[in-house]
Amino acid sequence: GLNFAISASEVTKFLSSTKSRFAQPVASKQTSTCEGKELGSERLSDEPAMATFFDLDCDGKADGLIVIPDDPSNAREVRIDTDGDRKINMFVFDNNRDGQWDESLADTDGDGKSDMHGFHEDGSIIPTRVERM
Repeated sequence: GLNFAISASEVTKFLSSTKSRFAQPVASKQTSTCEGKELGSERLSDEPAMATFFDLDCDGKADGLIVIPDDPSNAREVRIDTDGDRKINMFVFDNNRDGQWDESLADTDGDGKSDMHGFHEDGSIIPTRVERM
């Protein structure tokens, strides 16, 4: 199981930062205690894979999914809609399916193309290093 304890907006802000790559604590104005919720699993219709869908921002709609391809040589992925536009704009990959995250791609300017490449040297879902593409 994965724990989505960090909000997608914080991940996007971290990935798009060109300054320090260390996350800073953020004072929350919300009094809500939103916790991501699994919405269900199903086979994807456009690729040979199973997907588990998550509501990460407690709006009742899926904005994240874990994709596990049928072919064990293909990477396990997390796909996230970080800006609420109903389009996936962040991908995190476990390339060799060892339970450790290896890299990520993010579209931070909304043009439909990845512009940030994250490297996950410690295997966590948050990148340890990010480079603009």
